[in-house]
Amino acid sequence: MTKSNNINPEFTQKINQNLSENNVFMKQLDKYFAGTMSPHEVINVCSTPNILKLLHSTAKKVVLNQKDLRNAVSSPINHNTSHTEGHQIEISEIYKLSDAIRNPILVLKGNDKNKNSVVLITDLKNTINQNVFVPISLDRQNGKINNISTLYGKKNIAKYLSLHTTDIIAINIEKAGMLADTEVQFFQSIYDTVAHYDGSIAYSTQNVEGFNKIDRSSIFQ
Repeated sequence: MTKSNNINPEFTQKINQNLSENNVFMKQLDKYFAGTMSPHEVINVCSTPNILKLLHSTAKKVVLNQKDLRNAVSSPINHNTSHTEGHQIEISEIYKLSDAIRNPILVLKGNDKNKNSVVLITDLKNTINQNVFVPISLDRQNGKINNISTLYGKKNIAKYLSLHTTDIIAINIEKAGMLADTEVQFFQSIYDTVAHYDGSIAYSTQNVEGFNKIDRSSIFQ
């Protein structure tokens, strides 16, 4: 007797969509690292993930400029002149970027200089084992794109989060423990006061809580 298939068709469709987008992204990375990419080509990382849609982003996709990719994988002594240093992220980690931003560990408000932005803390690592931060400027070019402005590892992430606790927008309840080796500890009050989600956020918004309480104007002001 054949077992019935209880998988949500929309869930399956999103899995296939993500895989297709990953393939496009990886082919663009292949071109870039082979030196055959046009200098004016923009890298399509993925369509706007659920985590950004829940923050009311209306852009269709997330993109990465070549100069920012170059800086992300460069060493401190071989970086783009618009940055203070290279960020030493392994190329193999860059290939995982699409999935990492669909399902980040934490989402924080962006800095004061870029109001309409967020920072995703991911489970990607640079060469010195620091978690990779991914700042994203939302709804750029008249709302057409979400632009990754840089990728970098953060020194002393525990201190950083202690200073930016009020900037935390959302937390992944399954991945938060990945920061334990950086001495980051989350008290129950964090889970009670910010939005939270699990790994299914990459495919569905069914298991998320608290996003309906988020006032976008209070975050991006």
